Amino acid sequence: AALETSQRQLTSGVAGREAALAEADKRAAELGLLAGTLPGRGPGLRISLEGVKASAILNAVQELRGAGGEVMQLNGSTGGAVRIVAATYFVDAEGGGIVADGARLSGPYTLWVIGQPQTMQTALQIPGGVVASVQGDGGSVTMEQRPAVEVTAVREAGSLQYARPVS
Repeated sequence: AALETSQRQLTSGVAGREAALAEADKRAAELGLLAGTLPGRGPGLRISLEGVKASAILNAVQELRGAGGEVMQLNGSTGGAVRIVAATYFVDAEGGGIVADGARLSGPYTLWVIGQPQTMQTALQIPGGVVASVQGDGGSVTMEQRPAVEVTAVREAGSLQYARPVS
C-alpha cells in the first residue's frame, strides 16, 4: 500500500515532482548511512571489548549484522575511530592492537552499533558465540543498551574505477 501511494504521488504533476525529490532525498540518506558517508543516530548498543584480536572484532561485527545491526563504528582507546561498512577489514597489528581499514587502533575497543538492542545483545550471548569465545580466550565483553547511539565516524565517498550500472 505504501509503495502504491508513493507511485501515485510520483506520477502526479507538481506534487509528483516534490514527491520524487523527497523520495530521492530519503534514498540518498539511506545509502549514505550504508556507505558510511553520513553519520547516524538511533537505538543500539555500546560494546566494550578488551583483550581481543582482530578475529573477535570481525566475529562480533558479523554477528551484529546478522542480528540487524545497521550502522557501526569501532573506537580504539587512543581515540581513533573507524566507520564499519561492507568492505571493512580487521587484521592484527605487529606489536599489538589491530588495523581496521588501514587505521591502527589499540584496545580496549568500543563498538557502537545502531539497531534493535535486545536482539543484538541476545545474538552476541548465544552459547558458543562471540561473548563465550572472547571469554574463553581470556578477554572480556561488556554491553550496554542505549536508547540513542551516535555513530559519527564517516568515510570518504570513493569513485568506482571499473563498475558501471547496467541500466
